[in-house]
Amino acid sequence: MLNKKITMLMMLLSFTSFSFAGDSNKDSIYNEYEHFIGEEISNPKVKNDIYSEYEDFIGEEISGTEIENYIYGEHNNSVQQNARGLTGIEYEHNRWQSPQAPNQELLSYILYDGAIKLNENWKVLTVVKKIMEYDDGEAKDEGTNSIEVRPRYEKQINQIMNFGMEFGYEAAAKFNKHDILELRPDISINTQDHFLNLNVIHGSDLGNGKNYIETEPFYVYKINKNFNMGFKLFYKNDKNTWKYEEASFRPLIQFMFDDSSFLELRYEVGYVNSGPDKADKQVYAMYSEFPVYKSLRALLEVKIQRFQGGGWGDQDNVFVKTGIIWTL
Repeated sequence: MLNKKITMLMMLLSFTSFSFAGDSNKDSIYNEYEHFIGEEISNPKVKNDIYSEYEDFIGEEISGTEIENYIYGEHNNSVQQNARGLTGIEYEHNRWQSPQAPNQELLSYILYDGAIKLNENWKVLTVVKKIMEYDDGEAKDEGTNSIEVRPRYEKQINQIMNFGMEFGYEAAAKFNKHDILELRPDISINTQDHFLNLNVIHGSDLGNGKNYIETEPFYVYKINKNFNMGFKLFYKNDKNTWKYEEASFRPLIQFMFDDSSFLELRYEVGYVNSGPDKADKQVYAMYSEFPVYKSLRALLEVKIQRFQGGGWGDQDNVFVKTGIIWTL
């Protein structure tokens, strides 16, 4: 009975998605719960159970950004975890209409994609994977290693607002060779019914000296504890040789289940300009997580992409990502 009341209370609280260590914040949680059940709490063990349930509820997620904290972690992960990561594979198949175009396949082995928490404000996000490129089923070479390292600082401004700053470095030796530095500030606002994240990335490719900007504002309306609706807006302007530009609108719905499983369905419509080539884009995407055993969760992501136009004609892409999420 206590657990049911606690779970109901968590949906009423309008705290942000960070752990609150101070006694005054704990007292606020207890007061909210006492008000909710209409009686005073005097048992210290019960108080600790309430606070632990609250920390489990607000959670953290794999990459540490406020967006993913909210979507994938809020309902099932503990802020007391020191590390959380994904090990798995990604597969992408790109086919163009033109017979002169390559029949490209990419297979990535994800060794580690996750975050290690250093303290209340700092964590380090890291992605390490090996990328294999295939053309008509034949491997082009022995593959290339890719690494991302992103120290992240997070600070609670008030009860509904958080500030974050990521400092990123990303490098790949061969396929899509790059050597990039990024700076990503973001602000999140999280109330009882609404979540909004505003962010911008300023990146610089150290290889060619070109800069780019990227942003993905994100909004979600909480309909109830099991269902959300929202959207993302995406824009990228890369002032490289090809003068790449991409923009899209991404409506989505999210389902949270009692066993802590999660499902997101997303549609995307937009355009891609790359030099003289322009293409309209449509994407159908699904992301899901579900528990496997204690600290292990399974992940499955599928995207079907359709590009109309461009130098090689229409393009159809299939992307699949799967793996095991583990926590320590």
